Amino acid sequence: MLSSEIGRLLREARRERGLSQAELARRGGVSTRLVAELERGARPNVGLEAALRLLAAVGVMLRPTAPS
Repeated sequence: MLSSEIGRLLREARRERGLSQAELARRGGVSTRLVAELERGARPNVGLEAALRLLAAVGVMLRPTAPS
């Protein structure tokens, strides 16, 4: 999954839950700047651990699938 896709998912889920970028960053243990850059698509990469923490903080779970 590309960081731009992660950013889009985060933005949508964060807004649905009424969270600010700062609150999401706090819950995910990352900087507000990282959240803002991900959501804008300005962050070309993000660590898997940070991405998973942020997604979990907004209730998004990823399910791995086998390639076709």
